[in-house]
Amino acid sequence: MMQTKQYFGKELGRQGYHIIISFEKGECRPDMAFQIGAEFVER
Repeated sequence: MMQTKQYFGKELGRQGYHIIISFEKGECRPDMAFQIGAEFVER
């Protein structure tokens, strides 16, 4: 992991994000959840 961080010049500061988008059971189909996630990342 350290070699990868060095390769991309990410040894310091924020290196990534972990975000959870959740839905109630039956609220969203898998393809719809993927689309929502993809749109979130683009924004």
